[in-house]
Amino acid sequence: ALLMRLLAGESVALVSDAGLPGISDPGAELAAAAAAAGVPVVPVPGPLAALAALIASGLPTQPFLFLGFLPREKKKARETLAEWRRARATVVLYEAPHRLAATLRLLLEEWGDRPCVLARELTKLHEEFVRGTLSSCLAHAENAGARGEYVVLVAGAGEAEAVRETEEARPWWSGLSAAEHVAAYEREGLGRKEALKRAAADRNVPKRELYDALHRGRNGEGEGGETKKRL
Repeated sequence: ALLMRLLAGESVALVSDAGLPGISDPGAELAAAAAAAGVPVVPVPGPLAALAALIASGLPTQPFLFLGFLPREKKKARETLAEWRRARATVVLYEAPHRLAATLRLLLEEWGDRPCVLARELTKLHEEFVRGTLSSCLAHAENAGARGEYVVLVAGAGEAEAVRETEEARPWWSGLSAAEHVAAYEREGLGRKEALKRAAADRNVPKRELYDALHRGRNGEGEGGETKKRL
């Protein structure tokens, strides 16, 4: 109905009593529909809890990633967190008081104990910032209770965490030669045949190809087929 009025030449002002219109509210849908229909959309700056919390949080402000409210369904919330786990940006979320503890617990499970800031009632009488880690903020939410709408800010993935995740993603045998790979399985008690089979499956190569590589090694050739120099 509002879009029809806009297309008819009327002017429409969208206002909100809960922050900046279009940020985590249906105003974004009207703005998108108007823009798609060729209707001019004129922004008027106003209060925004996400930015107010970010600039006072003490966490890096550049870059930052605004995710709004996480999906209500736990599975989808986990998928969202998994998608942004490695983002090197301060993450800004909105959360209602009755869901705050559950969201902090989910963040802790998915991302580990990162630096975290809780901000509530911004620019109001009972404005409060709680700074610490996800675990300490969770303890605060559980012990002190949650009142008012919250902005949750979480530090982005650090260099050490990214390196650790990369190392964890590598297979355990990635630094081993074919012979060392097979030998590792033999040390676990497997026979040569089964060890060859397992190593070939790990490397996604035919068992015969791995056998030939080992045979060349025993005959003084490298795994790539080049004869090693004898001293």
